[in-house]
Amino acid sequence: PRRLAALRKSIATARPSSSKKIILSQRAGGSSVFQVYAPIFKYKSDISSVAKRRRNIAGFLFATFDVNLFFSSIYS
Repeated sequence: PRRLAALRKSIATARPSSSKKIILSQRAGGSSVFQVYAPIFKYKSDISSVAKRRRNIAGFLFATFDVNLFFSSIYS
């Protein structure tokens, strides 16, 4: 649900959007991360409305950030 909300927001706004905190169980200790999603639309498609953006989404570019590493690098 957290990822889906960020994906929907990025389509609706045609801008990158971040998820809320996600716990990754595959990492030791279940580290906290957040993800940023940038929508990629079909080439030269009309994205002037949310409905048109939904029809013309081609995919997403995304990056995962470890919360502890991200904030410790900002404040160091």
